[in-house]
Amino acid sequence: MDERFSGAMKCVTFVLGAFLLTAGARGAEDSPPPEPLHAPRQSESPPHFTYYRRSRYEVWQYYGVDRMGYFRPRVILAPYDSSYFLYNGEALPWVSTHQRDFMP
Repeated sequence: MDERFSGAMKCVTFVLGAFLLTAGARGAEDSPPPEPLHAPRQSESPPHFTYYRRSRYEVWQYYGVDRMGYFRPRVILAPYDSSYFLYNGEALPWVSTHQRDFMP
């Protein structure tokens, strides 16, 4: 009796699986074609800006220690005498004559 029952279960499982696999294909034929997507609209509200809170220690990134141990504005040592201050980008004209006034 067990052999007939297991054979019948295999047959029912096979028929049910075949039906489920073909049901999806039959449903796809009857559905209308998809609509094309519309172009995105721009939002009418202004962009939302968030407030960035600067750290109290962040200001010290713009300072370096000179040869006397004092804090001075940090200088970016760039090639071809185009060195500049980090905090505002102004050129440092006396790089070649005052080399000890800043740390690279």
